[in-house]
Amino acid sequence: MPCSLTNRAGPYLEVRISGVMTVADMRQMQDLAAAVIAGGDQPSGLALLDGFQGWSADDGWNDISFLAKHGDEIARLAFVGEEKWRDHVFLFTAKGLRATSIEYFPLSQLEQARAWARG
Repeated sequence: MPCSLTNRAGPYLEVRISGVMTVADMRQMQDLAAAVIAGGDQPSGLALLDGFQGWSADDGWNDISFLAKHGDEIARLAFVGEEKWRDHVFLFTAKGLRATSIEYFPLSQLEQARAWARG
């Protein structure tokens, strides 16, 4: 499976994304965040892009209902991966267009990214 939950500690979520990410993977991650929000917490998280190959050509990427409803209820998102994905991730996550703090870290800074994401 390209996306898998690897750590959940309270409102902190950590996922590993490998291969090609699908719309179903995105919805799975949105469901995890929505559950934290429903519990009264503001989630933060880290996505480790491990062997990441981009996004599928599936229909459904234009569904921004989760972003519209919960986009500003997420505290921080850290992404860790190869430098070539930095700008793509910022576009995908609408960095700068929402209240969520979003940062990208190289693979060599995984522990720093975890510390940042946990705030």
